[in-house]
Amino acid sequence: MSERALAVVTGGSSGVGKAILRAGTPDDVARVVELLASPKAGYVTGQTIWVDGGALTLPNWRYEEEKAGGRP
Repeated sequence: MSERALAVVTGGSSGVGKAILRAGTPDDVARVVELLASPKAGYVTGQTIWVDGGALTLPNWRYEEEKAGGRP
């Protein structure tokens, strides 16, 4: 990954990611599915790809609570 791309993903040198802060659309998910179904993803194996607009980068994300069936 290029340094520029890494800076965009991680939010620069702070290491804190940046969320898009909008609701996702079916097209957002469809683009990822299209990529994974294409030959371009031929070397991708065993990955979890979060299509969440960076929500997991937010400091108050309560994934473990949601996974356990609780409400955020």
